[in-house]
Order: sequence, then C-alpha cells, then structure tokens
Amino acid sequence: MPQQRSQVPRVIFVEVNEVERYFVNKYVAEGILPAFDRMFRDGIDMTTRIPGWERTNDRAWRDISPWIVWPTIYTGLSPDQHGIVGLGQDTTNIRGSCIWDVLDQNGISTGVCGDLMSYPPRSHGTCKFYVPEFLANDANCIPEFVEPIQELALLGARNYSEDMTRIAGTALRLVVKSVSAGAKLSTAIRLLAQIPIEKLVGSHRTPERAMLLSYLTVDAFTSLYRRYQPQYASLHLNHVAYMQHRFWRATEPTLFKQSLAPNDRRYFPSVSARESWESKYRGWIRRSLTYTDRVLQDLLRLAGNDVVIIVAGGLGQCPMDPVDEIHNPIVRLVDPLHLFQLAGIKNFTAAHQMNPDLTLTFEDEVWAQDGQDRLAGFRIQESEPMFKTCRRGHQIFVDLVLPPDWLASSNSMIRHKEIENLSVPCDRHISLNSAMEQSTAHHIDAGLLLAYSPARNLRRLTEVVDVSAIAATILSLFGIQPQPWMDPSTKIAFEIE
Repeated sequence: MPQQRSQVPRVIFVEVNEVERYFVNKYVAEGILPAFDRMFRDGIDMTTRIPGWERTNDRAWRDISPWIVWPTIYTGLSPDQHGIVGLGQDTTNIRGSCIWDVLDQNGISTGVCGDLMSYPPRSHGTCKFYVPEFLANDANCIPEFVEPIQELALLGARNYSEDMTRIAGTALRLVVKSVSAGAKLSTAIRLLAQIPIEKLVGSHRTPERAMLLSYLTVDAFTSLYRRYQPQYASLHLNHVAYMQHRFWRATEPTLFKQSLAPNDRRYFPSVSARESWESKYRGWIRRSLTYTDRVLQDLLRLAGNDVVIIVAGGLGQCPMDPVDEIHNPIVRLVDPLHLFQLAGIKNFTAAHQMNPDLTLTFEDEVWAQDGQDRLAGFRIQESEPMFKTCRRGHQIFVDLVLPPDWLASSNSMIRHKEIENLSVPCDRHISLNSAMEQSTAHHIDAGLLLAYSPARNLRRLTEVVDVSAIAATILSLFGIQPQPWMDPSTKIAFEIE
C-alpha cells in the first residue's frame, strides 16, 4: 500500500544520467564504490526500460536522448506524449506536470537541482530551492542568491569546447561570487586551476571540465539541502555519461577492433600510436564513478537514517566501435549564422546546446516552417541532408549529420539543393575538437534504478520498470495517487514496508 502521509520519509532522487550498470558492477567488484555496494546489498535493484523504443530504427540512439527520456521520468508520460524533443525547448507547454510540481502543489516541500528540461524555476508555495538545468535559458534560480553558481555553470557548459582563456575574466568574477553563494573553496580553486593545468599537462586533463560542472552542482545542492531540508529533493549529474561516451574504448581497448577508424586516421599513423594516446584517458570513467560514490556517501550522512535515496540512470550505454559501428567525431559548428543567412533563413536567434546541436527560436511559426524547409536543403553528400531537424511551434532543434567520408576528404563542400551558387568549404563551418575525441558508446534503453534507506525496509514490486512508472512510484512514497495524465495501468516499482 502507498505510504501514509504522516509517515512519509525524506526522499533524495539522484539522477546519474546514463550511468551504465556494467561499469558500476565492475567497480563495485573491485571494492572502490562502497555506497553503491551498500545500495546493492541492503537496498533494491531494478532495471528500467523506455516505452516504444525500437533498436532497429534509423539513429535509434537519438530517439532516447536524455532530454527526451528524463521528461518521461518526471511526468510519467511516454516520449511521444510529453512533447519535449530538444535541449533549449520552451517547456511551459509540457504535457502533464513534473514530480516536483505535483509534490509542491500537495504541500510537500521540494528542492530541484539540475534536472533536465526543468527551466524555468517555479514554486506553488512549498518549493525551497530550484536550480534548473545547466543549459537553461538564463541563470534565474530560487532563491536568487544561488544564481552566481548557475551563471558559472551555464558559462562552462556552453563554452565547453571553446578556448576558455577568452572567458577567463568573466569566469574569475563568477568563481569569487559563487563561493559566497555556496560553492566550496576547493571547487573554486579547481576551477581557477583548470586552464593552467591543461596548458601545463596537456589535453588529457580537459575532461575535468565535465567534472567541474558536477562539482558546482553538488556544492549548490548540498548547501541548499543543508539549509532547507526539503522532504523531496532531486539532483541531476551528467559527468558519468560524458566519460562513458568518449572513453569506453580508452578504458577497455580489447573490446574494440585493432584498426583505425576514419577519425583516427587524421591523427594517428598506427593503432599502437592511438592506443598510447588513449591510455592517458583510461581512468576517467573510473574517476567519474568514484566521485559519484562519494557524493552518495555524503548525501546519506547529510540526510540522516530516515531518507530514501533513489539512484536512476534514465537510460544506459553500450560500446560502439568507431571503425564500423558509429561515426561521431566530436565537432563544433562554427559561425552557423553565416551559413543560415546564405540560405535566406531569417528572424531567429540561435543557441548552442552542447555544440554542434542548436536550438533556433523564430519570431513565429511561419518563419520557423520556412527555416526548417531551407535547412532541409543543406548537403555535404547529395544523398543525405546535412541537418536533421525537429520543429515544435516557433522553435527548431538542429542536429548536425556528418557522412563518414567527410573526414577522408580535405576539400568537402557544403552545398544547397535549392541554391545553385551556395558552395562553402566544410572547414569554414565545421571544426574537429582539438582534443581528438570521438564517441565510442551510445544509448541503450536499459537503465539502472536503485533505492535504499538506512532505517526503512523497501520492497521491490518488479525487477523491470518502465521509466514512465518512476514518477508514480515517487509520488506514492508521499501518499499521492497517480495523476490523471498518467496511464491508469501504471504499476509502481517499489514501496516502503
């Protein structure tokens, strides 16, 4: 039976985006993840699945992008129901309501920190803190004093692949203000030292930038949680997903072919040269998970024995070999406004969402439809569009699609089906990440879901959980029934005995 309101626990929902069970099990077995080990031994362990996903679909991994899956987790609506399709999307018209909104409306105090697609911050009277995702449209937060941390996180996220020295002055000012807003001094020192370390040691220290975003998010969360102690709080972290995507081959090279992928050939004369370079990145997945484990230990100490901690990955990952299974070098789209203007696209603003992804926001839907039609004409290869687009109202979400032989040619050109004289060298608008990174893993629909409480007995009701059932499960812990927009046949994943 659902938990009675008078007996509700405190709940912390830790969203470790795309954390892969394979690596968690690997490092638990090595004895370096004591918090995860405790959750496996004394809590409950489930696997999540994503409704409606078909592995055989073209670019199936894209169909379960985290900005699509997490809104399903928050609302209980399937990806084809909630209406969210891209980062930077206006979420004011999201179908249903998110977990924290329902709890807030029912008088349960809440705290939100980093949840994807959670912008803008909002309160129905009992929200104690609200820090939206790291790619929010602005730095607005509840309470306002935490905004310097959010502004610094936004600056880092949107400029991850850039030469960070050009924003050093702004970053320094925000680092100082962030310490007053709740960031730890140790985090501030790490932030200030990052660029000098990269210059001194080399590019294999660049992935620390992804860790720094999580350090900031955790600092904000722990400071706010300690101050306000909400009954429900959520924390979203992305550093594990980042490391798994880029460094699976570096971590376990024997799982991959002993030959050079198209992107590899640009940099390495041999497999042994590539492996020597990748060996410098071998420890990043391990490091990302040991940090996550420390965060879980700290949260257990902070929240006390009454807490129920839920850890979810949303989805998982699997290795994909760049030799013949995946073509996804880490690239940047440079000066896209110039390119779009050549095609006559007008009346829009553009925002990078983890470059090269873009969100284009037009004055109205008419201009957006015209923009989408014109974007469809761009080609690098005649047989395939250069951009995959999805339109929602006055916004277009743009995904760069690169053919494999683009890397093999030094004179690839960008052309347009409808504009005969449009011909621009690819390297004018597309640049490879100087760190020579590429994806070596992609999304799968099997995710990890753990729940643990030091003082409460939890009972698992199923081993495999539809991600759309997570919202109803969390609401049930507070004695709240599934909401009208949720599937009435939804079965909760676990309960408190």
